[in-house]
Amino acid sequence: MNYNSINKLCIWLSRAAVVIFLLSVTSIVSAVEDTYNHDESFMQQFLVSETGAGHLTPNLYYKTLHRSYQKQAYTYSKAPARLLYMYDLKKEIEYSDTIDSVFKRRAKLAAIDMAERDPLADFVWYQGVGNNISAALGVMKSNIQRLSSYGTESEFTEWQNQYNLLQGSVNCIRQAYLPNSERQREYTRIFAKAQQLNSDLAARIDFLYAYRKMREAEAKSRPAEHIDHAVIAARVLLKWQDRWKKN
Repeated sequence: MNYNSINKLCIWLSRAAVVIFLLSVTSIVSAVEDTYNHDESFMQQFLVSETGAGHLTPNLYYKTLHRSYQKQAYTYSKAPARLLYMYDLKKEIEYSDTIDSVFKRRAKLAAIDMAERDPLADFVWYQGVGNNISAALGVMKSNIQRLSSYGTESEFTEWQNQYNLLQGSVNCIRQAYLPNSERQREYTRIFAKAQQLNSDLAARIDFLYAYRKMREAEAKSRPAEHIDHAVIAARVLLKWQDRWKKN
């Protein structure tokens, strides 16, 4: 076995490995340098396409092989498109700010409306309307009690139902989710209805009272053929109305 030949072969292999290693390191360093040291022509082409600045180089290369691109490259720049996009974006921001302010204003109005509709905020009732309605219903209740002394049970029940209907309407409006303007209208209707019913009920009581007095007068005296009972009832009714107005 020739050991000298083997030693020489190992030496040459070692030298070849060192050379290959040095070449690899050199290529890596060159690649790193190329990465950080940009080619001037590439940089200028990038500037032209992105910003519209710079110039295409080498001039001879573009003039010979890419003449049409050299003439129109600056018109294909992305800068105008970016400016247009920024302008449109600014308009969108202003529009969104307008929408935001509108929504905020609507939210404030909605909050005020919700607070006004709350049953606890029924300021209309406490500003005099409540006292008027309560007084009218109180008079109606007293008249219904007086009616029980003159009228029939069915008539008393009918008027009591009318009173309960008005009182229930008041309770419903006071607990409802309504604006104060709507409450005002409903309270006005209830008060007008109570006044009308009080007027009708008072007239009915006057008539029943006059009718009872007439019957009592007939029972105490001898009936006469020429006496007109309707005339007597009308006279008694007029006297009672005069007395009621004076009281």
